[in-house]
Amino acid sequence: MNKNKGQSLIEILLAITIFITGVAAVSSLFLSSHISSSQSAERAQAIFLAKEGIEAVRAIRDFNFENLTNGAYGIELVGGKWQTTGDWPDTTEDKFERTIEIGDVQEGVKIITSTVEWQSISGARSVSFNEHLTDWRSESEEE
Repeated sequence: MNKNKGQSLIEILLAITIFITGVAAVSSLFLSSHISSSQSAERAQAIFLAKEGIEAVRAIRDFNFENLTNGAYGIELVGGKWQTTGDWPDTTEDKFERTIEIGDVQEGVKIITSTVEWQSISGARSVSFNEHLTDWRSESEEE
């Protein structure tokens, strides 16, 4: 009779260990799923902001190519028009920092780099897009 009581105690301890291991595995799965989902959402937002930066500079170029001066800038929407600012990077949602860099490629062609950086749960992250913009109005005026 004493043998059975000892076996019951071992069986209970084994069952508790298996249960705790299962709960830990499921919790880990949910946590990693949440982190992955959060990081995907952050990356999608950063990509949107970087592309928005390129489109904003394109709008500035369309208004007047001469407004594209070399350097690093933030951007802001003022009175329905995009403009570069000396305050860079511009910060969105207190998490994402966007920097627009403008440089020369050749006469009438600028290279635009829009970079967005942010702190994720797993460390510093960034996305960057480049685009060459031309002074298309001066080309059409020459014809």
